[in-house]
Amino acid sequence: MTGSNRAHYECCHEAGHAVLRFLRGDTLLSIRVDVHSHGDDGNPPPGPRGSTDSRAAERECSCGGYVRNHALEVDPTGTGSAISVNPNCKECTDRIVTHLASIYAGSRATRMYVPALHDNRDSQFDDAAVEDLFRQFSFHSTLKRILVNRAKAMAINIVSRERKAILELANKLEASGGKLTGNEAAEIIGRNLVSTELIG
Repeated sequence: MTGSNRAHYECCHEAGHAVLRFLRGDTLLSIRVDVHSHGDDGNPPPGPRGSTDSRAAERECSCGGYVRNHALEVDPTGTGSAISVNPNCKECTDRIVTHLASIYAGSRATRMYVPALHDNRDSQFDDAAVEDLFRQFSFHSTLKRILVNRAKAMAINIVSRERKAILELANKLEASGGKLTGNEAAEIIGRNLVSTELIG
């Protein structure tokens, strides 16, 4: 994979994450991709090569579940949140599904829009993020499997529907040298969405 192809691939991956996070009502803070992340042999180095930072949309559920952002004095990055989920509450589990879908959307975007370059190994970092999320909750394995399957189906559906937004964001991210502010990304996404209806 040439450096140019790799850059487009990484930008497409991060664009998938960003579009789903935007649609779930999160505030995008920044998107970064190392557009030069390949060695002399053309292969990428180990480790994640991009990041989509966002601030979760806060919520309070009637069951007692919530998403609350940490104060900026506590977490200057603005990305930390405290989450409480009731596994018996549809609103809570629906919100988990949209969060998981935003994680799966990165590899779904590369599989769909740059299939010749797609590498299943790149999903390992997203899979680790999913496991990190589930470690916070004591969900039964059956419920976990149901939520994951719903999230993967949602990611497929929305990544397919929002092709224009994802590819436009990926192209702008690549053209910018691999960096966009959250406001820049949100403006590009908002202009190119098929549907602006929130998913979570």
